[in-house]
Amino acid sequence: MDRKPTYEELEQRVELLEQESIRYKEIENKLSKTLQRLNFHIENSPLAIMEFNNCYQITYWSCQAEKLFGWNAEEVMGKRIDDFQWVHEDDVQRVAKLSSDMLAGKQTSNFHINRNYRKDGSIIICQWCNSALVDTQGKLISVQSLALDLTERVGMEAKLRMSEERFRGFMDNSPGIAWIKDEEGRHVYLSKNYERRFGVKLDDWLGKTDYELWPLETAQEFRKNDLIVLNEDHTVEIVEETQNSDGSTTYWWNFKFPIRDAAGRRYVAGYGIDITERKRIEGELKYHQKNLEIQINEKTAELEERNRYLKSEMEERRKAEEQLEKYAEEITDLYENAPCGYHSLAADGTFLHMNNTGLAWLGYSSDEVIGKMKLTDILTPEGKEAFQRDFPLLKKRGWMRNIEDKWIRKDGSIFDVLVNTTAIFDEKGDYLMNRCSVFDNTKQKRAEEDLRERVKELQCLYSIAGIIEKTDTMSEIYREAVDLMPNGFYYPELACARIIYEDQEFKTENFRETKWKISADIIVHGKIIGLAEVCYLEEMPGRDEGPFLKEERDLINAVTERLGRVTERKRYENDLKKLISEALSEIKTLSGLLPICAECKKIRNDEGYWEQIELYIKQHSQAEFSHSICPDCVKKLYPEFYKA
Repeated sequence: MDRKPTYEELEQRVELLEQESIRYKEIENKLSKTLQRLNFHIENSPLAIMEFNNCYQITYWSCQAEKLFGWNAEEVMGKRIDDFQWVHEDDVQRVAKLSSDMLAGKQTSNFHINRNYRKDGSIIICQWCNSALVDTQGKLISVQSLALDLTERVGMEAKLRMSEERFRGFMDNSPGIAWIKDEEGRHVYLSKNYERRFGVKLDDWLGKTDYELWPLETAQEFRKNDLIVLNEDHTVEIVEETQNSDGSTTYWWNFKFPIRDAAGRRYVAGYGIDITERKRIEGELKYHQKNLEIQINEKTAELEERNRYLKSEMEERRKAEEQLEKYAEEITDLYENAPCGYHSLAADGTFLHMNNTGLAWLGYSSDEVIGKMKLTDILTPEGKEAFQRDFPLLKKRGWMRNIEDKWIRKDGSIFDVLVNTTAIFDEKGDYLMNRCSVFDNTKQKRAEEDLRERVKELQCLYSIAGIIEKTDTMSEIYREAVDLMPNGFYYPELACARIIYEDQEFKTENFRETKWKISADIIVHGKIIGLAEVCYLEEMPGRDEGPFLKEERDLINAVTERLGRVTERKRYENDLKKLISEALSEIKTLSGLLPICAECKKIRNDEGYWEQIELYIKQHSQAEFSHSICPDCVKKLYPEFYKA
C-alpha cells in the first residue's frame, strides 16, 4: 500500500499549487494585456484589416474596413468575396486567381493592387497585402488581408504624369536646347533637341557631371556659371562655348535659372540658343576692322538695332498675346456669366451652345443640354406651338425680336423669358444656326400682374367711394359695397363677399362661407358694429395669408375702415339733424326781436350782456343742446376726415 502523505507534505503541495496558480494568473494577465494591445493596434490601424476562413468567408472586419468600404461588420460577416459587389468586375478574375493559389498552397502571401467598390457604389483603388495561416499539413486555415486606399495617390500620380508629359512636350519641341542638373551638377534631364544637337542620349548622361562629359575647360566654365545661379538664386544670361567633333566651336546664348522640386531640392535649369552664326559675323567684322572701321561700326550698329528691334518685337508680341489671352478670358467670362442668357440652335432646334447663366436658370448642366436637348424640351405646349410656327419664319427673315415665352426648369417650375434671336447663314445663304439672347422676364411679368391687381383694388375703393357719395342710407351703401368687394381680389370669379352690420346681413348672390376666407371688423367709436369678409369658393394657391395677398388684407382693412368712418359720419349727420329740428321747434315759441351779432352769432339779453345763442335759447325755452359738427365745419376744420 502507498504511504499516506504527511501533513507537512500536504502543506508543501498546497503551497506549490498556490504558487503555480499565481504564476498562471500572472501569465493570463499578461496574455490579456497583450491581446488588448493587439486589438487596439488592429482597430486603430490606418489599414483596413479583414480575415477570411478557408472558404473565403469573412470572419473579421475592422473598424477601418467599415470606414474604407462603407459596410459594417454585421452586413458582411459570413459572406464570400463574390457574395456582394465588392471587387471591380475587371479585376474579379485576377483576384480569384490569387485566392485560388493561396487556397491550393501555391502562395502563403502576396501583394497586389485592384479596384474595389464601396457600399455607395463609388470606386476606390486599394493595395492588398494577404498572408495565409496553414496547418502542419499545409492546408489553409485562414487568410488575413490588409488594405490601403491608394485612390488619392494614384490620382496625384496621374496628374503628375500629365504635367510631366506637357513639360516634355513643350521642351522637346522647342527650337532651343534645354537641360536640368542637380545641385551637385549631375544631369537629370535633356530635351530631345539637346540630344539631337549633340548626338547623345539622356540614359547615357543621366547622373553624370560636366567633368565626365566635356573637356575640363568647358566643364569648369559650365560649373562656375551654375554655382553663380545657385549662390545668387536668380537667372543668369550668358554666352557659353562647346567644341564640336570636327574641332569647330559652337556659341550658345544660354539662360540659366534655379528651380526646386516638391521636396525642396535645388536644381539648375538651362535653355540655350545657338548663336554661332552671329559670333561668326562678329568675328569677320573684327577681322576687317582696321580697313573698314566705319563700315563695320555702321553694320554693328545696324545689327544691334536689329537685335533690339527683334527683342522689342518679341516682347510686343508676347504682350499682345497676353493681352489677347486676357481679352479672350474676359470675353468668355462675359459670355458665360452675363446677366442674360445666351444660346445657339441648330437647324433642328438642338442646343449647340448655352452659357452658364442660361444653364443656371434651367437647373441643367452643360453635358445634359449641349447636343442632347432641343428648345422644345423646355417649352410649354403653347410655346412649342409658337416655336413650330415662328422657327421657319426666323430661317427665312433672319431675325426675331422681343419674343415673350415661358421656359420649364429641370424641377418643373416655369418662368417667363424675353428672347431676341438672329440667324447665321453660310456663303450660299443656307441656314447654319441662330444666336439668341434671353432675359428673365419674371420680375417684369410679376410687376405687371401686381400693377393690375393694385388697379383692381383701387377701382374697388373708388367704386365704394362713389357709392358713399351718391347714397344716403347705410343699408344701400352696404348692399352695393358687398357686390363690389370681390372685384378687388386676385380671383374675382371664384370670390364671394358678406357684410354684417348690426342685425343686418348683406351678401353676394353666390356667397357661401368656406375655410378660405379673410375678414375685418367694422368699428365705430371704438366699438365693433359688424364685419366684412371675402371667401374663395375653391382652394387657391398659398400666398401671404392663406390664399390671400398682403395687399388684399390692406384692401379689406381699408374698406371696413372707410365703412366705419361713413357710418360715424352718417350717425353724426342724423343726430345733428334731429338736434336742430328739436331746437328749432323750441325756438319757435320765442317771440319778439332778438338782437344777434352778425359775426359770432351771440344774442344780447335783457340786461344788455352778450351770450351764446344756445345758452339764451336754453334759458328762454325747454330746448336742450348736445354739441356736434356740421359737414361744412368738418370740411373747414378737419379736411382729412371730410376726404375720408
